[in-house]
Amino acid sequence: MGQWMTGDPIPHDHHVSRHCGPNVCPDGDVQGTAFHRKPDERGMSVNCLEYTRQGDRQSALRSVIGILRGKGRKIKPTSYLAVLNVGEVIQRVVSQTQNQTVLAVTHFPELPLDDTHVEMSGMAPADEFVGELLAECARKTGVYLVSSLSAR
Repeated sequence: MGQWMTGDPIPHDHHVSRHCGPNVCPDGDVQGTAFHRKPDERGMSVNCLEYTRQGDRQSALRSVIGILRGKGRKIKPTSYLAVLNVGEVIQRVVSQTQNQTVLAVTHFPELPLDDTHVEMSGMAPADEFVGELLAECARKTGVYLVSSLSAR
């Protein structure tokens, strides 16, 4: 367990990852649809890499894969983890959306299995423009093929 509380904002210098199936990330080119939240969800689920307490990004991503699998998620070797910098996506979305959409990136642990779980909220379900902005940010920050992250 970390020192983080449910509802705490994630610091702007932190990074979150989004699990993306191969259908929304063909050949590693993450699409905006990978960042659509479902209408019945209050926010899009992501995981905070810094909350894994791993020293480097690849170790943190391997930890996230283990956490997701531990919760029963099927993480295929052909799927991807797209990484976003929290501060960058908040700034980019508020500055480039017509209605100045403000994203909230907050800690919502799914205990006892996932203290790294975070929700990104503030966007409408299936918001194509915001989804594409997030995809652009992920392409810059990093999109990782799960099979390339296997333990060394």
